Amino acid sequence: MKVMVITPRLGRFTPRTVKFNAHTSYLCSFLASKGLDVIVRDCNWKGSDTILALNEAAALNVDGVVIVCNNTLVYGKRLKRIVDTCSELRQGRKVSTIWLTGYMATSFASEIIEYSPEAAGICDADGIRWIPNGMDQGRKIGELIVQHSLFNNDHPGITGLDMSIEFEPEDRLSLLSSRSCNSKCSFCAYNNGQGVRWKPRSMSAVIRDIEFGLNLFGDRVITFSDNDFLGNRRIAEERIEEFCKGIKGLGVPINYSINTRAECLTPAALRRMSETGLTNITVGLESLHQKTLSNVYHKKVNYQHLLTILDEADRLGITILLSYILWQPFLTVEQLRFEVEQLIRIGRWRVPQLLVNSFVKVVPSTPMERQLEEKGILTYGLFQRGWHFINKDVERIYEDLNQWHINQKRDELENAISNRDTSSLTDVLATRKIEELAFLVDRLNI
Repeated sequence: MKVMVITPRLGRFTPRTVKFNAHTSYLCSFLASKGLDVIVRDCNWKGSDTILALNEAAALNVDGVVIVCNNTLVYGKRLKRIVDTCSELRQGRKVSTIWLTGYMATSFASEIIEYSPEAAGICDADGIRWIPNGMDQGRKIGELIVQHSLFNNDHPGITGLDMSIEFEPEDRLSLLSSRSCNSKCSFCAYNNGQGVRWKPRSMSAVIRDIEFGLNLFGDRVITFSDNDFLGNRRIAEERIEEFCKGIKGLGVPINYSINTRAECLTPAALRRMSETGLTNITVGLESLHQKTLSNVYHKKVNYQHLLTILDEADRLGITILLSYILWQPFLTVEQLRFEVEQLIRIGRWRVPQLLVNSFVKVVPSTPMERQLEEKGILTYGLFQRGWHFINKDVERIYEDLNQWHINQKRDELENAISNRDTSSLTDVLATRKIEELAFLVDRLNI
């Protein structure tokens, strides 16, 4: 049975250096271990296109297609385009079996089924949500996706990947050390009943994946793409110790990056991981304003502890990037000014997002959606949700910032994107971020 696994393209503005999205590669490895002939198309790698990949699947006469919708950018018009194409391919009998999986597919499952019930089946760790008419012959693929999503101990990791895959010097190996997330952020799809709680993989399995990558791909730069590498404070120390011992045991130096929460880190943990090649950490912060964190995002962050971690990371040469959401419906001018002032204090380089794009994206059935609906500021669209600012002064600043972006010269940015010149694109984006911060500083009289 021949199956094509597709990761939708997410956008043009972020350089993509990871060979394959981890969620895609682990699914491909699992399906291959069950005897399926797997073709992978990660549309973020080397700039391919989701719809072209779907049409390629039809031309190759595959037995099934799986689309991994595991990113909040698979949303609105982008998700509609995917569903429309799936519907056309199935109605034209060009592809008989198409499955959508990942938390964005299951978050919008009821809307997808209502909009186009024949487009695709939908499944995840909770099971098969939907099978269209005439797709029963594809049930086996759906059942395998469910098994993969559970990430049980017998999961092959990436060791089932095709050994003929060739990495290029700039590519990174993307791995998973866990599933789901322990946080209960109000805006996140993991907080709307999708799947189960955070579940770690055994460190022996993680080290096995690293060794497989080293032996077959020669890759020594690794990105851990799971939501939370450490999980919680209770097991963080033990996990770090097991991981660092495993890395030392490989006898080969590597560089790696992780995603985690600041409260799971300690200065001692940073020093230990620094010795084994830790270079970057992404921390889900979301806001520098305590009231916003607690009342809007439902996050608990010890700000003083965060500053301690930042200071130690700087001393060790570890780069910490803060995942950040500036624009949210309840923002006031005073809070906006405070956020910008604190952003300057901790260092603008720690926040990778363009500020104008750093706004709350609402996912169905989350506490954020219910909160905005109760306040009467939620709007509905096909496969998306919108909202209005409560504070009109903040809304005007946001609109003016958007207009400022539109008025900027776009030639350099467009050229860097079209040429896929990673170094040039990074420089142009960095310059734009600095200019954007200067715009806000001036507008807020800071």
